[in-house]
Amino acid sequence: PKLNIKVPIIWNSPPDEEIMLKNLQKGVVHYNGTGMPDEPDGNVFISGHSSYYWWDKGKYKTVFANLNKLNEGNEIALAYEEKVYIYRVYEKFEVKPEQVEVLESVGKPIVTLMTCVPVGTNLRRLIVRAEKISENVEKEKPQQKESSSKPAQTPSPSLTPTKLPELNPLD
Repeated sequence: PKLNIKVPIIWNSPPDEEIMLKNLQKGVVHYNGTGMPDEPDGNVFISGHSSYYWWDKGKYKTVFANLNKLNEGNEIALAYEEKVYIYRVYEKFEVKPEQVEVLESVGKPIVTLMTCVPVGTNLRRLIVRAEKISENVEKEKPQQKESSSKPAQTPSPSLTPTKLPELNPLD
């Protein structure tokens, strides 16, 4: 993959901002209630910091700082449940924080990567979408993933975000 980012994915992170921020100290986060890589359809929604407070814990504060360098045709690899899933980027765009429709399924198996832009602000969200092109690819052993003990499920209406998280003023 183009950016050569190897980072733990914290699977099934609840949309609660405090929990999300703690999980972002450990890697990037998959939004609970969105698709999973092993599903035949769905939107695997993953968010990571583009910047964050230098004094905060965690070593992934700038993990998605170069996400804007991904372009159509670039590939993204996700490790999940002992398999590697390969996705090909097909679009990149920005949204306002309240545009939560980017969390929804689009009728095909995709991954959506999100971070705040411009780097150093939380004004907008950069969205990079890629369609699944293969799975169970034999590659180097994937990094060990962390996950919550809860199975993936669609959040109740009270947990459905009405705004994409404002992770901090420097995100």
